[in-house]
Amino acid sequence: MSAFYPGLAKTAKQLFKQFGKKITIKRVVVGEYNPTTGVPQTETLFTPYGQVFAYRNSEIDGFNILTGDRRVVIAELGLGYVPNPTTDMVVIDGEDHTIVSSKRAVHEEVVLELQVRR
Repeated sequence: MSAFYPGLAKTAKQLFKQFGKKITIKRVVVGEYNPTTGVPQTETLFTPYGQVFAYRNSEIDGFNILTGDRRVVIAELGLGYVPNPTTDMVVIDGEDHTIVSSKRAVHEEVVLELQVRR
């Protein structure tokens, strides 16, 4: 990693903390049946700082990006993992959104961009 990126990652995290909000990422792992909860799964919540954006009309192609999709940008520093579309969801305004795709917007451990769909 270039010497430039750790400082950029810290700055991104500080800006998201100051101007963004906590984004809840829910990881659901199916396991053995739990008789206490009655559910055969466990949930782990991660709450990095970030921001939620709507896609511009010019970005919506009806195939890869649909009307209603959202762009979630989070500070990756300290997150410790890249959200997995098969096991993770993003909670926006109390509603679960599936992760369609994820990509690093700048560089590893700086900013992560998620495309989510309700």
